Amino acid sequence: MRKKAGVFILILIAIIGLSSCDRVKNKVSELTSTVTEDVADYQRQLQRSQVLGEITEVESVSDGKYAYSCLNDEEKLAYDQMLDAILNFKSDVSVSTTDLTVLETAYEAIKADYGGIFWFTGYSYVTYYENDGVTIMAIKISPQFTMTKEQKEKKQAEIDAVVDQWLEGSESLTDDYEKTKFVYETLINRVDYNAYSLENQNIISVFLNQSTVCQGYASAASYLLERLGVPSTIITGSANGEPHAWNLVYVNNAYYFMDVTWGNSHYRDKDNEAIKRIGYDYLNVTSEELFKTHTVDEPFALPECVSNADNYYIREELYFTDWYPELIGNTIQADLMSDKKEATVKFASADLMNRAKEYYLDEQHIYDYLSGVDRLSYYMSEDMNTLTILR
Repeated sequence: MRKKAGVFILILIAIIGLSSCDRVKNKVSELTSTVTEDVADYQRQLQRSQVLGEITEVESVSDGKYAYSCLNDEEKLAYDQMLDAILNFKSDVSVSTTDLTVLETAYEAIKADYGGIFWFTGYSYVTYYENDGVTIMAIKISPQFTMTKEQKEKKQAEIDAVVDQWLEGSESLTDDYEKTKFVYETLINRVDYNAYSLENQNIISVFLNQSTVCQGYASAASYLLERLGVPSTIITGSANGEPHAWNLVYVNNAYYFMDVTWGNSHYRDKDNEAIKRIGYDYLNVTSEELFKTHTVDEPFALPECVSNADNYYIREELYFTDWYPELIGNTIQADLMSDKKEATVKFASADLMNRAKEYYLDEQHIYDYLSGVDRLSYYMSEDMNTLTILR
């Protein structure tokens, strides 16, 4: 939608009795150019103020948010103004920028930083043009709200009541790794993946319906981690060519990726029933591992995640860098014979993983460590070099 606003100012400049020498002509030309530029600038500012009125100063509440920290000053100002409109149910809000790309970047950054916003689905904007019909003079935005402020507050109370219940017992957690593991397991255990779930692009689907998709999982993970004091950012892009969302987490002073959706897996038991299980391949992984299958689509740069100190398999002592058949066999036995009835181990290379598969499964040395077990199933992840055995 375009609206034009014009203010026409007639400036008459009379110069009398000037010498005809080149030197004076040059000075007159420079003076005329300066006055013309000043007038044009004044005209633009006057037009802009007539359209926008006074732009309200907004205090930033997002210092420490990852996506916000990646923006330049103009993008941060647009982010602050848009977020203020979203949080306070404002419409027809004037923004400082006249660059639509800046506006879109600010919007994407807000979505990445704030997983708990569930009462709007996007924004519309009105552009005001200068008299040339091309140059944008001003922009006003209106968030697209899905409920009233009163309805939002009621829904927020319902969500937080569930969140408080789910977080019971987490008060004793002091280590960032344990907090991310707690959130990862809680979401997978309590929430099913369902492409047809209602409100599946926000946390309503997770906490009130216990049914969601990747965007809901990532938003809820960010919301819970924030409650536990672990910085988290929602990352969007694709995985195996399909649109996808996951999290960037800051754990014990290092960045990792966490994908709750891909941790929610199933297997078939002996009666061919689908059994939900937690797969830990995507709990605190590196960029190198994740980007084998995931592609990022964000307007801000991401850190290189290189640490594996708080990767699940390393923290749980399930990671092997060399061939230790007795130690690996005992590790598999301990988990297989527990209530979990499954064991997953991770290897430093594909060669090591294939050697384990050949030794324990093809040559059936796994039964040297098990008694009373006559049926096993297994699968391997070539992307993550993990071997999972189930009974």
